[in-house]
Amino acid sequence: MYKRLDEEELEKLDYEYSHNYWLYNPISSAVEEHESCKGGLRGAEVWKEVLELEKRLPQHERMDRWISKEYTNLLNKMDGFCESRDGYKGYVILKKNRSGCEKERSAWCILLAILQRLGQYWDHMVNPYQPIINRVWRIANECENKDMLLELIDAFYIEEDEEEKYKGETAPEEDVLAPYRQIHLVPEIKEIRDRMIPILSYFATTLELEAGISTDFDAQSFALIWNDLSFNEDILQQLEVFSSSMKNTIPNHDPEASDEVKEGRYNLKMILNIIGVMIKKGVIKTNIRQTCQLFFDDTKDEHFKESRYSDFSNGSSGLKDEKMLQFVEATIEKHRKIK
Repeated sequence: MYKRLDEEELEKLDYEYSHNYWLYNPISSAVEEHESCKGGLRGAEVWKEVLELEKRLPQHERMDRWISKEYTNLLNKMDGFCESRDGYKGYVILKKNRSGCEKERSAWCILLAILQRLGQYWDHMVNPYQPIINRVWRIANECENKDMLLELIDAFYIEEDEEEKYKGETAPEEDVLAPYRQIHLVPEIKEIRDRMIPILSYFATTLELEAGISTDFDAQSFALIWNDLSFNEDILQQLEVFSSSMKNTIPNHDPEASDEVKEGRYNLKMILNIIGVMIKKGVIKTNIRQTCQLFFDDTKDEHFKESRYSDFSNGSSGLKDEKMLQFVEATIEKHRKIK
């Protein structure tokens, strides 16, 4: 049974959401025209469910599988509506036993909004939430009311296109589930992460496109490895420990690289160490020499070798300590495919 928001709550949330979330305006427009007018959820009610779902998803290791259960829960929740009325303690049942089409329409308004939210991930990086998106589309194939669903899909994406024309910009790229991950970054660490994301993305993307990913992993698990590393506070802090003595020749090797990558104000040795661990663990297909040639026009292959990245006695390793090396190795194994 879904507890409806009263007009005062709707007005308050509508104002808040419309000012804080780019996608809220087009999504709420689609909801009002294709769901609310038929006695279903209001735009603010849909968005409230979306935000609550975003909080729950990161609590589960396999979010793509959990979304199926969330869909079932939504159908059950939308079975009937109730609301609070002035002078009445508790809730009054408005409508019980809503039709299957009504329940599906309400649930799909929420799922489609989630799809668009997860799709805001950075375009230049593999989206680690693609398995959730794929699972939702698989659920869509089983929808009994295909015409209703197609109408909603068209409305949601048409409204987003209209919003882009109106504002002259696309929805901001962001990791919408990041605030609810188990590890919450304090502002100063988050600032480091924001600066380092383009750099990590450069190396991850080059490896994926040029080196190739082994059969023990795939594009999504590879993205999740980098994603997990980028949320580790110790690693982020260590990324800022750069050495001017280690010459960065990427500008000569790859003039098209971003300024952040070419300027070299980051712990390049550490990134090479991490890639070296990936080579040893069989994450990518290339060997040390081949991998080195993807980035440099001179010899830096020693930093990919275990003898260097595991030597913490004289500064040979760019990693902080054995504990950090173990975290990198554990992160890789966490995302290895189970055979």
